[in-house]
Amino acid sequence: MQARCIVLFLLFAAPTTLLTGCTSLEGISGMAMKGFARNPDLALMQDFNNALAAGQTAEMKSMMTPEFHGRVFELPESMEDLALLKIPTGEVKILETKELSETEKEVKIEIGENKRRILCKLLATTKRGDWKIDEIYLSQRQNSQYVTKTVTEQMQLLTSIRRFTDTWSSGDREQILASVEPELKSSLEQLPPRVMARLNKQLIGSTTSKSGSRPVAEINRDKAEVTFNQADGKL
Repeated sequence: MQARCIVLFLLFAAPTTLLTGCTSLEGISGMAMKGFARNPDLALMQDFNNALAAGQTAEMKSMMTPEFHGRVFELPESMEDLALLKIPTGEVKILETKELSETEKEVKIEIGENKRRILCKLLATTKRGDWKIDEIYLSQRQNSQYVTKTVTEQMQLLTSIRRFTDTWSSGDREQILASVEPELKSSLEQLPPRVMARLNKQLIGSTTSKSGSRPVAEINRDKAEVTFNQADGKL
């Protein structure tokens, strides 16, 4: 009986001697929980934001669905166009998570010192529940009100602008005619080649996708207005 009491005493006494230098069991438990409680959505949002700020396209790709990546990065120069959207960077804070289905959810986040809010759509890409970003929604101020546009539609517009300027800068008459709507095409087709070349030079000037000119684009429902600031005026 005495031997059993000694054994029990050692079993209960040992932990207190092993915890020398630690504040308490509660402290250890708190540190452990803190290490394991990192929100996976927050980790994804913050890692993506960090990669965006650093211009690390490969890292960004690993956190995007293939479809979203394909829509955003159509061209080798797409990262330059993405910078025009001025997606905020900095410390990310999750404000709300809405589960839409087992494989889809929306996450509203707040970014940086200005606390700008954006909405991200996430999709589960594997049965294990590996979530990736499938869309980002940005709010822009237009005519004294805020309008929400997706990164996809804004990038598609900027990609179209880049292709437009490259086509017109080439001076290729057939490609230029193919790049415009039928009504405008019918008018341009009547111009002699020399007049067409002069008009092209006057319009496009030094505005090319490689000139460093940064267009200002504004989407209004099914139309967009794009402005190029040139040395001799605006297009």
